[in-house]
Amino acid sequence: MSTLMSDDMNEGEYTQLSVPPDVIAEGGDEVLRAFVINGGLSIAIQRAFEDPATWGRLLMDVARYVAGLYGRETELSEQEALAHMMRVLKDEIIKSETSDMTGLIN
Repeated sequence: MSTLMSDDMNEGEYTQLSVPPDVIAEGGDEVLRAFVINGGLSIAIQRAFEDPATWGRLLMDVARYVAGLYGRETELSEQEALAHMMRVLKDEIIKSETSDMTGLIN
C-alpha cells in the first residue's frame, strides 16, 4: 500500500474527516472507517447490508469518488484514475483467490 501524502503526524495523533452535510441534516449509519497507519490499512466495519452485492455497489461508488478527486487534484483524468484502480483491483482479486484472508480481521 502507498503511504499517506503527508508524514507530518505525531505519534498517537490522527486526522479525522468531517461528517458530510447531508448526514448531519438527515442522519445515517456509519458502515466503514479506514485509516492509513505506517503505510498499512486499518479499518472499522460493520456488515450493514443483507446482500453482499450492496457492498460491491458501495465500493464502486467509493472508487468513482476517488477517481473524481484524482481528476480534480492531479494530472490524471477521472477516467484514467478509475481505469488504473480497476486494473489493480482485478490483480488483487486474482491474488486473493490463492491467499489466506484470515489475517485481514482487525
